[in-house]
Amino acid sequence: MSIFNYNTTGSIRVGNCATTMVYCNLKHLFPERAIVYSRTGAKFGELEKIYIKKVRFPKKCNYSCLISSPIYIDNYNKIHNEEDLLDLESAKAMIKDYIDTRNKLAEDAVLDC
Repeated sequence: MSIFNYNTTGSIRVGNCATTMVYCNLKHLFPERAIVYSRTGAKFGELEKIYIKKVRFPKKCNYSCLISSPIYIDNYNKIHNEEDLLDLESAKAMIKDYIDTRNKLAEDAVLDC
């Protein structure tokens, strides 16, 4: 069971003819300068380490602070979604499931010969 901690970054400033400002706390799962792991790599048994350099949010013109998921940028300026990244424990669990499934398929193939 994983425990998820959300970090907040940034603010939104909205103005009109009157002096009105709205500030929203934007939530994201992984902070900047965090080390995370690739879900696609873990799905195939690889532990691919990713260092988050920046966290960005897509710009939308709405005033309700409903913003889609953040965009993570790594050291190589590669863009990742929040769904594509895992913490270390989740990545290890996914790799273990892959190895167990691969070994079971190999045993079944040997028994069928």
